[in-house]
Amino acid sequence: MFAVLVSACSSDFSVEPSDARQTRFAIESRHWGTPWHVTVTLPEGYNAASEGRYALLLHFAFDQESYEWTREVVDEFNAGEGQHDIILASLDYVDGSVEVGDEQASENANKTLAHIEDAVLPFLREEYRVDGNVIFAGWSRFGRFATYALARKPELFDAAIVRSSAPDDSDLHDRVREMLESKPQLEIFVYHSIGTEGNEADRRPIFERLKQVLQGAAPNGVQWKSEVIEGADHVDTFSLGLRSGLSAYFEASEQLLDQDGEP
Repeated sequence: MFAVLVSACSSDFSVEPSDARQTRFAIESRHWGTPWHVTVTLPEGYNAASEGRYALLLHFAFDQESYEWTREVVDEFNAGEGQHDIILASLDYVDGSVEVGDEQASENANKTLAHIEDAVLPFLREEYRVDGNVIFAGWSRFGRFATYALARKPELFDAAIVRSSAPDDSDLHDRVREMLESKPQLEIFVYHSIGTEGNEADRRPIFERLKQVLQGAAPNGVQWKSEVIEGADHVDTFSLGLRSGLSAYFEASEQLLDQDGEP
């Protein structure tokens, strides 16, 4: 059983539900010692009694706009041809919870990742009809955390979508390489992108570093795509990269289905 409370969470920002498809939960975190909110947005026509299963997109909402942008992209996928029926789970952002770097920051990042593993994902799988497509998406500092999650706990997710990751001077990409080299049977899809405008040049070395790691160390079961989005600045990569990442992941999944005859 999971502790689902109605008390307030000590987040910097809280999603404001706006329609009947949204439900807001506070899930107790033994790692943080406080409830942590997650807002679930269901696709139109979701039927808990059906045999259908749904992909899950997990991300951090750091302001209302970031949540709305993400929901807009997901709604487009759910309504489009060959829809994939994605459940959107938006975690409130808590200050310092996704930073990677010094000892204290990494301790907080570990607690956040443990909360996702021990409480958030089990709760969502128990409460909703989630299939094997669990996608973790991050942008900027949250993209750096998504890379950290990939290095630490790659088995938690079926795909990682990293857009315009924040600059990082830690050994994060060395950790990704070590993880890939130690897990020859790993199966996951990794998408990462960068824009070409504004201060995206400051993030380009991080993009190139992850690309090099994937080129040199990814085992056969790790599919990946690196993309430079022409004409996009840092803000543009939020939605453009998410659209492209989801498309690339589902395309790769369908190709595997055609080859193997089963998901």
